[in-house]
Amino acid sequence: MKEEFWTVVCEQTPRLRILFAILLVLLLLTVFSVVYTTSGSPSHIIAVIDLILVVAALAVTVFMQWRCAKNRRQRGEWRTESGSE
Repeated sequence: MKEEFWTVVCEQTPRLRILFAILLVLLLLTVFSVVYTTSGSPSHIIAVIDLILVVAALAVTVFMQWRCAKNRRQRGEWRTESGSE
């Protein structure tokens, strides 16, 4: 079951990279929101909660990409940067 899960997840690696880029943009916007809102205001509290959620999503995305890369290396499917084997 565990191997089946990672097989399904690793098939989505291109989408994970797109998700990673989107999350980086959201992280940047959230950091600006936290910095430029008044501390203690409702918008500041929401921005902090959003920051926590975005960082958690980034961590999960990075972990999944790392795990898929590790699985490819173990199976011998690893390619160099240029794409040649």
